[in-house]
Formats: sequence, structure tokens, C-alpha cells
Amino acid sequence: MTRQTGGGLDLEALAAEVARMGGGRPGPAAAIGPSAAALAGLQDQLQQRWTPNCEVEGGRDVRVRVSFGLTAAGELEGPVEAGGLERSDNPTVRAAAERAIRAVHQAAPFPDLAGPSNRRFAVNFNAREACS
Repeated sequence: MTRQTGGGLDLEALAAEVARMGGGRPGPAAAIGPSAAALAGLQDQLQQRWTPNCEVEGGRDVRVRVSFGLTAAGELEGPVEAGGLERSDNPTVRAAAERAIRAVHQAAPFPDLAGPSNRRFAVNFNAREACS
């Protein structure tokens, strides 16, 4: 039995259509960003390319957060930055940051992250994990 309002709107049909369209599929917002698997793959790929100096005093304690932009095709866009750590007075930190930036450049492009352009990504590099 269908119910209609004065304007002729079939509420039951509308409810059925909404339920059918939402049947577990991600909405438009979910389709815009990269998948969790792609982001985890990026983190793993970059961490493997990063070579912190584990044998230097304090080398195992370094953490670096690198940010970078990507084009719609997944190519690097703009500078890759480590929040200023690449200019640190501490040579161990500076070297770790420079190596993290280099890892991003070596791994590019990132076709799995292709999507809208002008997106920024941030990846954390943890020497404790890399040195274990």
C-alpha cells in the first residue's frame, strides 16, 4: 500500500529507493578520499625506504612528520617538508628528516592515491620502529 501526500509524493517508494541506494555502498564523500588500505600502503612503503641512523646516539628516538601534496595523478606537487626538522641544529634529527624527505621523492609517484589535486598528506616516520 502506498501513501501519498497532497503533492503526490510516494513516501514508501522514496524510503525503498533510499534504502536500495544506501545498501552498504560508500557515499560520495567516501569516494573522494583514498582508501585506508592505500594510506596504510603508503606508510609502509615510505617507512621501508627510510633509513634512519640507528647506531648514532639518539638516532632511535627520532620521529619525523613529513607532509607533501599530490596532483590528481598521484605525482608530487610542491615541496616535501618535515616541519623544519630538515633544518634542525641537531645533526641526527636533520639527517633523519632529510632521509624521510628523500624516501618520499624516491617512492613517488603514488597512483594508488590519485584523486582530486591539491591534497596534502602527512606521514609519520618513527626511528624506534625502523631500527627494531
